[in-house]
Amino acid sequence: MTCGTKKLIPALMILHVASSGVLAAGDSFTIAWSTIDGGGGTSAGGNYGLSATIGQPDAGPPALAGGSYEITGGFWVAPVRDCNNNGIADGADIAAGTSGDCNANGTPDECELVAGGVPSGFALEFDGVNDHVLIPSTPDLRPLNNFTIEAWVNVRQLGGVQSLVFHDEDGGGDDGYALAILADGRARFSASNANSFGNQNVVCDDISTIDPNQWHHMAGVYDDSVLKVYVDGQETSKPAAGDVAYTVTASLNIGRRGGTNSPNTNFLSGQIDEVRFWNVVRSPAEIAAHMNTTLAGDEPGLVAYWRADEGAGMVLADSADAHDGTLVNGPLWTELPPVPSGNDCNLNAMLDECELQANDCDSNGIPDDCQPDSDGDGTIDACDACAGGAGSGDADGDGDIDGADAIAYGTCLTGPEGSVESECACFDFDLDGDNDLLDFAEFQTLYGL
Repeated sequence: MTCGTKKLIPALMILHVASSGVLAAGDSFTIAWSTIDGGGGTSAGGNYGLSATIGQPDAGPPALAGGSYEITGGFWVAPVRDCNNNGIADGADIAAGTSGDCNANGTPDECELVAGGVPSGFALEFDGVNDHVLIPSTPDLRPLNNFTIEAWVNVRQLGGVQSLVFHDEDGGGDDGYALAILADGRARFSASNANSFGNQNVVCDDISTIDPNQWHHMAGVYDDSVLKVYVDGQETSKPAAGDVAYTVTASLNIGRRGGTNSPNTNFLSGQIDEVRFWNVVRSPAEIAAHMNTTLAGDEPGLVAYWRADEGAGMVLADSADAHDGTLVNGPLWTELPPVPSGNDCNLNAMLDECELQANDCDSNGIPDDCQPDSDGDGTIDACDACAGGAGSGDADGDGDIDGADAIAYGTCLTGPEGSVESECACFDFDLDGDNDLLDFAEFQTLYGL
């Protein structure tokens, strides 16, 4: 309702409108109103508009047309938003200063910050000697086909086979499944059977290798006709056939080879996080869409989910069911640094868009402290005329001395005892405070003249 200036009428109210005939915009009017919380009053005169109520339709009869009438009910209550679930409406939260709203869009900033990805929180660190996790094998961890295994891994060094997830087997190469890293850094997924198909495995392409001391996502998929292995979402596949056989049914192992033949081998040296076991075939799109996010634990087809976020204790908990694992020989809980989110790249709990006015020298929409600063002088390379640092000869900070640097040097030859401007400091090779012939000779040598 508008009436010159707006009157806010809370909760349930009762109205009486005095008029003869149908009211039209511009007519004079008198509205007496009251509310369930004891308030009330009269509004009269001037232009008005009565468009609708919010929420429950107006009570009737009579209808809002013709003759004298009155509105005898109707809720005029707008929905209350409380995005951070702190019991305070968002508007009141912002007005009181208990929540920020740096972009003035009416939504508390903490409700707009996108959570960072995985791996994050904690991970398990394995020593490559004897550390591992034992999980009792149950029928739902022994599917015949159509299943998916996923894990994040940060291997410390290559050399020999290293097992991530390995179901017990008898050593004959005809049972169980395994997701592992080969000595050359390639990923391998095996799903073996005793149906005359032998030891089936697929090894990732050479271009999809695991680099030491970097986090990589690995996945293995078997759908009874194709065996697939993924590294960081990149797929390698090969034909396969037959149900997986399980001769030894004691345990599922994380971090080592298990079973009755050479069980204490293929130990992992590195960290594991976010291990997932599905009884469905995950598509490439599904793997890519969810590998960087934490799951709720109740997703369809998710049989087991070991987040590795306990941070202490001797149990690796299953967030999807009851497949808890026992830490053997002391794998260590390791706290991981937070992962930058989609709109808070520097993890300062401020929306990136609200930092740009004072923190975006190149106007590219990314806060400066989320961009490279090769010489660490507080000015990002894109805005630094001497990005490589004093005496580097690398004006653009791209790691080499090339034609672009030669062009930048063109205005910097000042001679002995000439002052060195900040943009020319990278050509002061002897750091004597000037750009003279000695510096020029050094640049020629570095530039290959």
